[in-house]
Amino acid sequence: MTIIIKKKASKKEVEKLLLKLETPAKKKSLRNVFGIFPIEGDAVEIQKKMRNEWD
Repeated sequence: MTIIIKKKASKKEVEKLLLKLETPAKKKSLRNVFGIFPIEGDAVEIQKKMRNEWD
């Protein structure tokens, strides 16, 4: 990330820009991309049903 500091920037403005760098980024998750899988039930039963569809 690049910060542009102008010559006329005060010490407070520079510190504010530096604090902006220190904040951690948001955690990335696959749920943001794919959403929540809406199937309810036992995980083993769901796997058996899904695998039987291919036969």
